[in-house]
Amino acid sequence: MDVCRGVYSFNNFIAESAALVISISDKEGFLRKAAGAIKGTDYYLIDIGIACEHIALQAQELGIGSCWIGWFDERRLKKILKIPKRSKIDVILALGYYEPQLINPKPRKSLDEIVSFYNK
Repeated sequence: MDVCRGVYSFNNFIAESAALVISISDKEGFLRKAAGAIKGTDYYLIDIGIACEHIALQAQELGIGSCWIGWFDERRLKKILKIPKRSKIDVILALGYYEPQLINPKPRKSLDEIVSFYNK
């Protein structure tokens, strides 16, 4: 993704990604505004999260790594990719192959430490 070099600030490793999935939304879209106004929740962001997580999970199933990127120069990226000003880049999902030996497993908490059940 050399074409986008310099857009990522602290995430320069992204330039070596095999692919980028870029979620773009229409800031002026009626349904986006209406749903948010009625319930006070930006449901489109939930939908984007669900879709991108499905992509990340399927990529992992295929042995492809993924990394969610939220810190990037949106204005610069929109200019490079010729994305209209009325659109918003919500998130970037970087995809690529990784070397398994470079991944350090993190210690995990037990379920008892993170889950509570209330039976009343």
